[in-house]
Amino acid sequence: MLSSLLVLLAVSVSLIFYLLKPDKKFECLKPYTATPAYVPLLGHSYTLITNNIFKAIEIITSKNKPCVMWEGPKPLYATNDAEELKIILNHPNALNKLTKFRFLEEVFQGSIIGIEASIWRKNRKKLSKAFHQNILDSFVYIFYERSLILVDILKNVTSTTDFYDLFQKFTMDSFLVANTGVDKQVQRENYIEIVDYLLRGQAIAIDRFFKPHFWNDTVFKYFGRSSELTKCVKETTDYLSEVLNQRQHLKDNGDFNETRMKPIMDLLLEMNELEDIDKSYVINEVRTFFYAATDTSAHTVAFTCTLLGMHPEIQEKVYEEVINVVGKDSPITSKDLPNLKYTEMVVNESLRLFPVVPFVGRFTTGEIDIGRLVLPKGIEIGVLIFQLHRNEKYFPDPSKFDPDRFLPEEVAKRHPYSFLPFSGGPRNCIGWKYAMMMLKTSMATIVRNYKMHSNYKSTEEMELESHIILRTSHNLDLTFTPRY
Repeated sequence: MLSSLLVLLAVSVSLIFYLLKPDKKFECLKPYTATPAYVPLLGHSYTLITNNIFKAIEIITSKNKPCVMWEGPKPLYATNDAEELKIILNHPNALNKLTKFRFLEEVFQGSIIGIEASIWRKNRKKLSKAFHQNILDSFVYIFYERSLILVDILKNVTSTTDFYDLFQKFTMDSFLVANTGVDKQVQRENYIEIVDYLLRGQAIAIDRFFKPHFWNDTVFKYFGRSSELTKCVKETTDYLSEVLNQRQHLKDNGDFNETRMKPIMDLLLEMNELEDIDKSYVINEVRTFFYAATDTSAHTVAFTCTLLGMHPEIQEKVYEEVINVVGKDSPITSKDLPNLKYTEMVVNESLRLFPVVPFVGRFTTGEIDIGRLVLPKGIEIGVLIFQLHRNEKYFPDPSKFDPDRFLPEEVAKRHPYSFLPFSGGPRNCIGWKYAMMMLKTSMATIVRNYKMHSNYKSTEEMELESHIILRTSHNLDLTFTPRY
C-alpha cells in the first residue's frame, strides 16, 4: 500500500512540474483561447468533469468558432471551419490520432482505428480490398434479410424498449452473417453479453479521458478499473475467436470465396495464413470492425426513425419512393439502392443533425499552415463534427430537419468539407460505403412496413451525450404502427 502511495505521489509531483513548464512555441495560440475561465494548472481541463465529451466541447465552443482549450499550458486547437478542416484532414503532418485516444489502445490493440500513420497506411491499403463494390453489393440481400427479422421484432416494441440496443442487435447480426456466414440469431436473444462487454470496455477506456489522475498507466493499473477492462477485452476476444473458428470450419468444408475479393473476415484469415500475421492482430482488427459496424450504424437507424416519426410528411415521401422503386413486397437489391435518392437524403440529414462520432482528433507531427495561423508541431487538434454540421455558415436554421439540404444543387453550393459524418481526408472511415448501403436498405424496409411516430417537437428536446458515440441520455420517444 505504501509503495502504491509513493508511486501516486511521485506521478503527481512530476505532473505538476510538467504542467508548469512553459513552451514558447505555443504562444501563437494564446489569442484564440476559449472563453471559459482558465484555471491555473488545469487550464480548461475542469470542463471534463462532465464525463461527457459532447458536453465538454459544448462548453468550450459556446461561440461556435475555432478556439483553443488548454490542458495546463498544453493546447488543443478545436475547429469547425470547413476550409481549415480540409487542410488539416489532408495534411501529412496531421495523420496521427489524438494522443488521448491511446486510452482505447487496450480495447482495439494495434488495429487500424488508432495506430501510428506509417503503419496505418500499409494496413489500410490491404484492408480496403474488403470494401470493393462487388463485395458490398453481395451484402445487400443479407442486409435486407436481416431487416425482415427486425421488422418482425418491431411488432412487439413498447414505450420501455431500448431502441439503441434493439437496432444494435440488428447491425451486429448483419455484420456477422455478411462477413462470416455465421448466424448466431443475435436479434432473437433478449440479452447479448458481448454487447455489454464491448460497450463497457469502451466506456472504461474513455472514462480515463475525463480523469487526469488516471492518465498515468501505472496509476490506472493499480487504482483504476484496469482489471475490469482486461476482462472486457478477454471476453470479446474469446467471442470473436469462436466466430473465427466457425468461419475457418466453413472454409475447410469448401464454403469459402476463393476469389480475390473477400469480406473482411476472410481477408484477415488469408493474411494470417499467407503473410504470417499473428492471430491476435486478426482478432483486434475484427473487434474494431465489429464494433464500428454495429454501434455507429445502430444509433443512426435510431435517430433516423425518430426524425421520421417527428416529420410524417417526410416519412411519407420516403415511403412513396420505396414503393415506386422497389414495390410493396419485392426484395431490396443492390440495383435498387442508387435509385433511393430521397431515402439517402434523409439518412444524410440525420447524420448531419446527429453525427454518430461528433468529435475526432489529430496530433501534429509538424507545422500546419491553416491560413490565419500556423499550427505548431506537437499539439492536439479537435475536429468538431457536431458543431460543423450545425454551423449556420453552411446550414441555415441548423436545428431544422430538412433533407432537401442534400439536393444536388444545394450540395454544390456548400464547401465539400462542411459535411463530414465519416470524417474526411485519407484517414476517413474505411467502411462508409458499407454503412450507407446498410442504412438505406434497413430504412427502406422499416418504412415500407411501419409508420413511425415521435412526440418530440424539435431536436432540442433530445438531451445528448457522447463518450465516443453520440446518443441521448434517455430512451427515445418512438412508436411503430404496422402499415398493413
